[in-house]
Amino acid sequence: MHIESPKDRLEKAVYKASRLANKQATMPVLKCVYLEAKENQLIVRGTNLELGIEIKVPVKVIKEGVVALSGDILTQFLSSLHTERVELIQSENTLKVSSEFASATLKLEPHEDFPLIPRVESDKGESILPVDQLCDLIKSVSYCAAVSGIRPELTCVYLYQEGENLISVSTDSFRLAEKKYAAKNINTFEDALIPAKNAADVCKLLDGVTGNVSIHNDKSQIAFSADGVYIVSRLVSGSFPNYRQIIPQEPKTNVVLLKQDFSGALKTAHVFSDSFHRVTLSVNPEDKKFNIKTKNNDIGENQGTLSAAISGEQVELNFNYRNIVDCFQSISADSINLSFNGPGKALVITPIGNTSFLYLAMPMSK
Repeated sequence: MHIESPKDRLEKAVYKASRLANKQATMPVLKCVYLEAKENQLIVRGTNLELGIEIKVPVKVIKEGVVALSGDILTQFLSSLHTERVELIQSENTLKVSSEFASATLKLEPHEDFPLIPRVESDKGESILPVDQLCDLIKSVSYCAAVSGIRPELTCVYLYQEGENLISVSTDSFRLAEKKYAAKNINTFEDALIPAKNAADVCKLLDGVTGNVSIHNDKSQIAFSADGVYIVSRLVSGSFPNYRQIIPQEPKTNVVLLKQDFSGALKTAHVFSDSFHRVTLSVNPEDKKFNIKTKNNDIGENQGTLSAAISGEQVELNFNYRNIVDCFQSISADSINLSFNGPGKALVITPIGNTSFLYLAMPMSK
């Protein structure tokens, strides 16, 4: 291999691929990134066997070739160079990386055993949507996925089509988030259970990529292609719970208030919460008061009252603080609606003026 390449584009590609390298692998090649120079481009690959990436970088190819080496070391060296272009020259078991003022020789590993990056073909065709919308679908719900458990489907972001909407959902059984995107170029999309960690990594790997992303998926894998970047993830087999049946349709109490006021009051209350991070939400329609209370026998107690538009019945429920505040990252609206549905029933939080996001939190027992 002998190539000349823009330093910044090469550095970004190698950095993204090296993020997926399995640093704990027993086979040295699995700790590496794979570089293949041919037809005036450098193909950069990385994989952890759960998620794989392939990035094509336009370069000047003087001699074609394939190498595998530590992506971390290559990235660190490239980031230290203050130059626009670099030269990579392979010599037996080493790769020389040089610029006008500095050079380094990196040890290579045998590339023959580097895993293939699977190509996913869907009988139903591709679905196309803007990169930022795909990442919004994922980021709006992925924090609700279970970290681990005996039900693998709860550790996923569930992506499915309903009419002209592409919908993402995650739940750990204590809370649930749903995000809808009205898509224009969605074919008959096959339901996909994407491991939440993989879904979050997809967004990180697409960072800096603009325009549209095309999606192909089958029963076991899903692939995302955008601007010379190809990412493929395994899918979890199984069925996502029929979550719609647990979303209350006729709330008994509604509270409309400013998101910033609610968020600030919760942060203050959390200072006095107990080891279970318990906060008590109390609604009294008669005196138009919405109260937030916390108590810790070792510290003290706190009570705050917020201005809100209240209708319906009196209610008081306990929630885990984290199961409430996490949803604010998915809400850009200034005002939110809290729908209470009676003792022991879920609280539903939605932004005012935007029906694309819904959040559900289950109360704690007293």
